[in-house]
Amino acid sequence: MRRFELAMPGSVDECVQILKQRGTGAKVLAGGTDLVPQMKNAVVKPACVVDLSGVAALRQVQREDGRALRIGAAVTARALERDEHVRAVYPALAESAALVGSVQIRNLATVGGNLCNAAPSADMAPPLVALDAEAVIAGPGGQRRVPLAEFFTGVRRTVLAPDELLVELRVPAPGPRSGGHYLRHTPRRELDIAVVGVASQLTLANGVCAKARIALAAVAPTPVRATGRRARPRGPAPHARGHRARRRPGRRGRAPHQRSARLRRLPAPPGPRADPPHPDHRAGPRRSLTWGPRHGPQAPHVRHAPAEPWRASGMPESTWGPRHGPQAPHVRHAPAKPWRAYGMPESTWGPRHGPSPRLRPGPAQPWRASGTRGERGAGHGPSVHCYRRDMTPCASWC
Repeated sequence: MRRFELAMPGSVDECVQILKQRGTGAKVLAGGTDLVPQMKNAVVKPACVVDLSGVAALRQVQREDGRALRIGAAVTARALERDEHVRAVYPALAESAALVGSVQIRNLATVGGNLCNAAPSADMAPPLVALDAEAVIAGPGGQRRVPLAEFFTGVRRTVLAPDELLVELRVPAPGPRSGGHYLRHTPRRELDIAVVGVASQLTLANGVCAKARIALAAVAPTPVRATGRRARPRGPAPHARGHRARRRPGRRGRAPHQRSARLRRLPAPPGPRADPPHPDHRAGPRRSLTWGPRHGPQAPHVRHAPAEPWRASGMPESTWGPRHGPQAPHVRHAPAKPWRAYGMPESTWGPRHGPSPRLRPGPAQPWRASGTRGERGAGHGPSVHCYRRDMTPCASWC
């Protein structure tokens, strides 16, 4: 990590002044869960880092009676996850905050950092977009408000100028009989980036769905709102009294898994009944002698083959080796001890001769096979190098 200058302002105005002086060379640090890894990997190389830990006004969650919820930019995801009012009135926002990394990450990660990082898979962006939240931005010319749906301009790009700072988020009250939910799909169950995230917000009135908003993440360069679904005519409430969902006849009325599970049955060919295509070991005239551990109803793609091929070929048990068994049906027939098959006497067996079928038979002690008589040295044995004890070569024994 390159050296940088650290600035710790005590107010929003002081932070804006530092950003105005440093320009594009300054980066804002709230929790550091995104900025610090980027600096370690040399993705960004700031000359100045502005630490917001000393600005207490950015870490507050305030409620305006019946109007809106004000969330500071430096409020952590763990604080939103555990806030009772957020969980009761804004459940989609609390659910998205609970999915940001692990507990250790959520104690540091902030809602402002999750939005200003502008990743397409940001979890807290879709619920705020569905709730029609606004971003309050402070700059040298004062404060301005931007709808969060217009806050993102691309991958890791926002409407923030180099001398501007995200101060807070204003989330309007959803009203009575309103609710929301956030779901995401990830390759793993935990600690993974969303492949797709969906946030929904519904409002009921007089037994019908009066307002519906859906926001999507990780499907475009920026979080988007599903305007096509939102523009459809509103109908009865899903759980209204007297409302009963009707199932359409035909294939369109069925669920996708029901449509894929229904297969067309082909007519049986004429003639005697053959074995069923499913290789169930209980069906057909097959004997239990040919069953193996890989054959059974759990492996329908395995064809029937004798699990013990040496039995089917009539090989004697004396030629069976450790590699021959039901766990290795692909092993060809070969004697496990080739020296037995070739009739080698036991006096010529050596430590290298064993159940390995790839070794050719040969005397393990060549001096025995040559019939030499004399003093045996330490170097005589299965090794091909023969020397006397005085390290002089022995030409007669080899």
